[in-house]
Amino acid sequence: MSDATRVVMDPSATYRRLVPVDRLRSRVTPGDDVYVIAHMGIARVDLAQWRLGVDGLVERPFELDYAALTALPATDVTAVLECFGNPVEPEVATRRVGNVVWHGVPLRHLLERAGVRPEARYVCPRSSRTWWWRGR
Repeated sequence: MSDATRVVMDPSATYRRLVPVDRLRSRVTPGDDVYVIAHMGIARVDLAQWRLGVDGLVERPFELDYAALTALPATDVTAVLECFGNPVEPEVATRRVGNVVWHGVPLRHLLERAGVRPEARYVCPRSSRTWWWRGR
């Protein structure tokens, strides 16, 4: 597997963006106001090399590149995103929470395309292409 196909995380480049409470006024949190806690740094992904595979207990395993995935019918879901450690610092007027709109292809559609076999019981997402930054 080449380095170009991997998600690169750099734990030496942690990143935090916390937003003051007074900016959390609208029903949907603007993208620039969504908190970010990236303990392992911001992921870098080469979209030209990225692939999504659906396999296992299915009749028709398949693989999609990013362009093919984003060409599929998608939907929006508005949901609360909250950090498990909210509030870590209760005396600081920030909260790790946002009401965000997620846009993407429903998992149900991908599973229907693959033809899940009757004995299947679980979906197990995994990534074998993640590696930790080693100063390369």
